[in-house]
Amino acid sequence: MLLCLAGCSGSAKQETKPKPAPKEKPLLDQPLTVNVPHGEATIRGELPRRDLIYHITWGEGVIQVGNEGIFAGTMDAVSGEFYEKGTPASTFRADHAKADRATDTLTLTGHVTVVSKTQDATLTCDKVEWRNKEQIVKAFGHIEIRGGNGIISGLDELWATPKLDYISTPGMYKKP
Repeated sequence: MLLCLAGCSGSAKQETKPKPAPKEKPLLDQPLTVNVPHGEATIRGELPRRDLIYHITWGEGVIQVGNEGIFAGTMDAVSGEFYEKGTPASTFRADHAKADRATDTLTLTGHVTVVSKTQDATLTCDKVEWRNKEQIVKAFGHIEIRGGNGIISGLDELWATPKLDYISTPGMYKKP
């Protein structure tokens, strides 16, 4: 008996898949902590407009740097400006600040004062959270607002626009 094996042998070409590109090694394996002397920073919104959000100066601070740049920092002896729609809305001063890019929040603590540039209003308190995306100034602890319309005090929490032209308790706040 004769067996014919045709086409069973030979050199069939096997397809070779391209090797995937090697993963790029991150520049930093761990975030880098950097002590910084006196400095300043201007924070802008997202593209396409890139409106100014706030400007801050500090006496000294510590910043956290990762592969995408600076993502957080703590600062002492701070002052600066909050912006509303790219226009200076108020100035601020505080003993300390913490900036966090992940939450788009600047937190001011210790002898906080915010002064409106357009209204006759000054806010003092223990802590302010500036929420970039919501454009809200959230004040906490020993709150007092002084202005041409009188004095408001004795509240534990208050929300306001950056110009301090709309002020409310959290439960009553409606974005103007």
